[in-house]
Amino acid sequence: MTTMLVAVEAEVGMGNRHCYVEDVAVEEPIDALDFSRPGRWLVAMTNRLALLSEAHSYHHALVRIEAWTAEPPTEVEWGEAQDVALWLDEGQVEMWELGAGRATAGPVALGFRGEVRARGYRRGGRAVDAHEGVARGVEKFLVRFWPAR
Repeated sequence: MTTMLVAVEAEVGMGNRHCYVEDVAVEEPIDALDFSRPGRWLVAMTNRLALLSEAHSYHHALVRIEAWTAEPPTEVEWGEAQDVALWLDEGQVEMWELGAGRATAGPVALGFRGEVRARGYRRGGRAVDAHEGVARGVEKFLVRFWPAR
């Protein structure tokens, strides 16, 4: 039976249209991200996952991270999902705003490390640009991690 191990939710600033979920083992700065693949908004690198916003203005997205014992159920009401594989050295992740210099939330102990799968969902990003001022919680991301085994 698949069981949720942990769930954490936080508001994360979306500077330059994206934010990160990073393993605490990350020490090197980000050189460049490749969001060039059409329709790709969930990008995995070693110890790092980048979430690309649909919005074009700075805002705070609500990001929920979940860890599961095995592949979790699909969330149909969220719409299209994107799946990625990545490596996490420590299995403890933090949420980062680009250029913030510190984690927005975390660390969150996933309960596993090494080869990991993640499934992401997003919604509400197109509505952000219609807001006056800095939108908060209009765009939402759900990222579910589980061991690749």
